[in-house]
Amino acid sequence: MPPRKKPPPAAPRPELIALLEACKDAPEDDAPRLVMADWLEEHGGEADRARAAFIRLQVRAPHEGTGFPTDALARQAAPLREKYQQAWLGPLWEWGGRGEYSLASAWEFPRGLAVLDIEARRFVAKEAQRVAAGEPWAWVAGVELKHGQFEGDKGRALIDSPLLDGLASLRLSWTRIGEENLDRLLASPRLARLTDLGLWETRPNFDSARIVARHPGRLRLRRLEIGNNLLGDLEVRQLASGRHARSLRELSLRANVIQDGGAIALAESPHLSDLRELGLQANRVGGDGVAALVDSQYLPGLERLDLASNHFGDAGALALAEAARQPRLTHLHLSGNDLTTDGIAALAGCRGTARLAMLDLQSSKAGVAGTRALAASPYLGELQDLWLAANAVGPEGAEALVSSPTLGRLRRIDLSNNGLGEDGALRIAASPGLRRLRELNLCSNEITDRGALALADSPHLPETITLVLYGNKVKQRTAKVLREKLGERLWSV
Repeated sequence: MPPRKKPPPAAPRPELIALLEACKDAPEDDAPRLVMADWLEEHGGEADRARAAFIRLQVRAPHEGTGFPTDALARQAAPLREKYQQAWLGPLWEWGGRGEYSLASAWEFPRGLAVLDIEARRFVAKEAQRVAAGEPWAWVAGVELKHGQFEGDKGRALIDSPLLDGLASLRLSWTRIGEENLDRLLASPRLARLTDLGLWETRPNFDSARIVARHPGRLRLRRLEIGNNLLGDLEVRQLASGRHARSLRELSLRANVIQDGGAIALAESPHLSDLRELGLQANRVGGDGVAALVDSQYLPGLERLDLASNHFGDAGALALAEAARQPRLTHLHLSGNDLTTDGIAALAGCRGTARLAMLDLQSSKAGVAGTRALAASPYLGELQDLWLAANAVGPEGAEALVSSPTLGRLRRIDLSNNGLGEDGALRIAASPGLRRLRELNLCSNEITDRGALALADSPHLPETITLVLYGNKVKQRTAKVLREKLGERLWSV
């Protein structure tokens, strides 16, 4: 008896397709997603109504959540996804999770729409193309393709794929595509809605930045990442000088070989005035490049700057402190830059840090003196997140931070791997400043049972905190007691 044919998928709902297109056209705007959630609740079945609730939670999360799975919004969203994601994805469910990918890891649902992480060879397979016209695929906003081989004639399978239609995000990772085929791909009308492009290690033998710059009228990218592609100062100058850069809100050029010249080219580009986020981590930017970026008149809207792992040392920190003029800078990543007490003290005394809500100084050498300088800073009163993992903070430094009267808005502190020990835990537990925290990471600090129990029993420990204690010297019996005392407030022990 021949196998029974699967019934054809239900016809896409035109109203929903239009709402999904509006969401893809405005990926950062909450309003189209909330309108779609209302439509699903009013016109849909059980799975649609659950999806509407999920979308609302996803929209709220960046504004109200902590990012931890124990967060109240995350706890509400997780069971909705677990129960309904198979119904949401329909025929995409098995395809996305078959073979080397588990069903759980192949799909994500940022802000309610679906993003697929898949091996490139499976994306271009014939059976995959059959789902392109269905409503489930219309929910897919982005795809990350890995380990593709699209050079020469092999590129046609990707460039001609109907699965590209309507995508807002496309990322090619560890993929060989060649200059000509990347050019053809970016010129394809199938990618007319593309606002997010990622190219991670697509080298060798061609300049991906130059190819992107060829399409100023075609591409309206809001986010561009070109990483681990050996981009140097020359390529960055080409990228910064093109009209295509005018639409960018986020630019990530991490893990390349960019030096001061490239950073200065970005700082002097008149086309990047709408840029909100710039990532230059793991390059070779020095003090001159840092100073140019934080003092640039052409980057008036810059809110997030990631300069991690450029190894510019205290000289870079001093240059930043002396030149910082960015009026809207709220997030600054400086981890892995060999900063010492002097450099960190200079940052603490810098007026240009007055708007910072988040400061990342992980893997530096703050020591007790540098930590105390941060705690006493007259300019860091807006700081909410402080990452100080692996900084030799010590018990005294930890106490100074938690008790600081000038860091009144501090909500999240990462003090992992700082040798706090039992003494540090006891000092934190005794500080009334603990009341204001919503997240405290104390992992890998050699904290003993006594110190951990003091934290759990502290009269200052808030009901809404997320406490991270794994990697310490806490015995299993005590860990059980901690779970009973703290419940969902304890992320890990």
